Amino acid sequence: MIRILRNGFTDETIFYIVAFLLAIMISISVHEFAHAYVAYRNGDDTAKLRGRLSLNPLAHLDIFGTISFLLFGFGWARPVPINPLHFKEYRKGIFLTSIAGIVANIFLAFFSAGIYVLFFKLEAYATNQIANFAVTFLKILFSELFTINLGLAIFNLIPIYPLDGFNIIYSLSKRANKFLSFMMKYGSFILLALFITSVFDIALSYLMNLIGVPMVNFWEYVLGV
Repeated sequence: MIRILRNGFTDETIFYIVAFLLAIMISISVHEFAHAYVAYRNGDDTAKLRGRLSLNPLAHLDIFGTISFLLFGFGWARPVPINPLHFKEYRKGIFLTSIAGIVANIFLAFFSAGIYVLFFKLEAYATNQIANFAVTFLKILFSELFTINLGLAIFNLIPIYPLDGFNIIYSLSKRANKFLSFMMKYGSFILLALFITSVFDIALSYLMNLIGVPMVNFWEYVLGV
């Protein structure tokens, strides 16, 4: 965001800012709603009772996490509260609830890529200024939805506490072990170290290209672009 603003305010800059904010709100809301919904379906109504079984962004946004998204390109939402003791099947409930947000983000990224490619194709048919503005904005919006959701899915798959990936590993482990104990104690510090260094950016960029490029190529082939 800072890099974009350095270029000054143009129509495309304004489109980007609005699209970026909308994409963040949609992506985080879908991710957290998926957690809350799957937890509820598995017997835990904690999130529902606290108003988190909702697609309303205001129910999920964290002010500092949103600011971090805007300034640095990564951030966080308020975690959905769950009580695993309420699950009908303890470990199955934890697994399904943990992976739900990741799956939701992957689906949203996949279909956003398709809509982005579609608007890229329609750009040639935008023959007046209003149509051109609309297509440009929607192309940027779905490009951001694709990028943010793919990034969230990959990031949350990292098996470091307190990310979803760690909870997935925990749900598949029959008992406490040294890895789980170590991550619960030092996971937050490891994440901070990854953010401070360039390791996280390099790995995330590589994985996003590895997964994202085939998605876009698929839709280009399907839509004949």
